[in-house]
Amino acid sequence: MPHGMLNPYFQQASERKIRALHNWVYWKLIESKLVNNADGLLFTCKTELLLARKSFSPYHPKKEVNVGFGVEPPPTFETVMSTAFFEICPEVKGHSFILSLSRILEKKGVDHLLEAYVQLLEMSEHPATTDNESQLQKLVIAGPGLDTPYGKKMQQLVASSKN
Repeated sequence: MPHGMLNPYFQQASERKIRALHNWVYWKLIESKLVNNADGLLFTCKTELLLARKSFSPYHPKKEVNVGFGVEPPPTFETVMSTAFFEICPEVKGHSFILSLSRILEKKGVDHLLEAYVQLLEMSEHPATTDNESQLQKLVIAGPGLDTPYGKKMQQLVASSKN
């Protein structure tokens, strides 16, 4: 189960050139034999399965299987869950909001989400018409990685935004 390691991002990201060369050599010497001789590869989603085909060559596993995330259904809602959430995010209590659950990694495109959201905020401040019925929902991004250099960079991006 590759868990994303065959995603082309890891070979194409400009900050990973040396690591990408290392990965390519490792693929040629070892990994391609493992992948292509395995009875099958298991993937957590269809996108991961399709992207794996683009990273390295030759890539010809005997079988590719989308097994899903393998996670249990969410627990039954209890009010204590809302209470806990709004203790952490009191700014959104009583408002509609957009919730993005993801690891805070460059690969996940959190910077693109934030930049797009800032653009939407700026557009909502200067609407083309005087009808301002719809107010932009608040954005909540939740996940591990805020303490990483990238996570701190995202926090600075938010702090530097006038919105």
